[in-house]
Amino acid sequence: MRHAAIGSAPAPLHAGRRLGSSAPAAAVARPHRTRAGARCRWRLAPSALGGAEPSLVTLPVFPLPNVLHPTQQGVISVFEPRYLALFRAVLEEHPGGRGGRFLHVLSPAAAPPALLDNAVGGLPRIGCCAEVEAIEERPDGTLLVQYAGARRVQLLLSQQEEPFTRVAAEWYDDDPAGELDPTVDVLERETAKLLLQIERLLLLLSPGEGALPEAVRRYSPPAAVAKKTSYDALKAAGHRAAGHIDMWRRHGSVYKTQSQAPAAASDPYEAIREALGKARRQELFSFAAAQLLVMGTPERAALMLNQDTGTRLNFVIAALRPYFLELQAKASLKRGLE
Repeated sequence: MRHAAIGSAPAPLHAGRRLGSSAPAAAVARPHRTRAGARCRWRLAPSALGGAEPSLVTLPVFPLPNVLHPTQQGVISVFEPRYLALFRAVLEEHPGGRGGRFLHVLSPAAAPPALLDNAVGGLPRIGCCAEVEAIEERPDGTLLVQYAGARRVQLLLSQQEEPFTRVAAEWYDDDPAGELDPTVDVLERETAKLLLQIERLLLLLSPGEGALPEAVRRYSPPAAVAKKTSYDALKAAGHRAAGHIDMWRRHGSVYKTQSQAPAAASDPYEAIREALGKARRQELFSFAAAQLLVMGTPERAALMLNQDTGTRLNFVIAALRPYFLELQAKASLKRGLE
């Protein structure tokens, strides 16, 4: 497997191709009228027929020839009328576009056959809810849309509207049971360590280049909590020896040295991690780490479908380790020649 250069910006995708023919619906609900009065139909996915009622989100659909993962950023040039209408509707609700959402789903024409099993309205059943970061209106009437993958969704219903399609979907997150698995903690710390080593080697080989994607830092595991010392125990017990240690720290030892460690820099992403919760953060970190891999559509689709954080982290580690060893060899050669 090849590996992507870290820090490279994606080229804009020219979007606006028409959808392929839709697969026949598994079940069709009663006809429904849209706000514009157009007649439409909901196409119901077989998986939605049983179980408890899910938490639904409704999203406008934009099929594209690539798989978008959570944390991944993208840029598209929009020119087809139906999708211009989609993003102009976003602009009406969100000035500048920031905060708007749409469903980024792999176009049926580009999807592997396996991904179209249990298709909903002809679309792959798993997609990514994308959040718009900015929309730029250009002089020729087209739009440049910047966005980022936010969260995976499973399509349940497809509503054929004019001029674009909408879907009802439920969140498609990793299995929460993984939060209780201590091996996930080990794997994410191993992944984070490997990524930092790769970053250092890239900076050594190409100064000024090689910075990790911002999402890796945003969702990386928090710094390990320092272990309690005997001083902490004395301080908690109110022992006078703790006072002597405090005085020594303030004024230095008989050798006039200061033992007080410098305060650690505040973590700008700490509040984000706490708000997400451990399991969700680990899921997003695994996808952020996978951004460094250059993968084909089948591999990207497989990661998209997978709901096990540990499996995804194992995949990333196995794919990045040979790349790390290659960089390590190049760095050793560079040092030997200097």
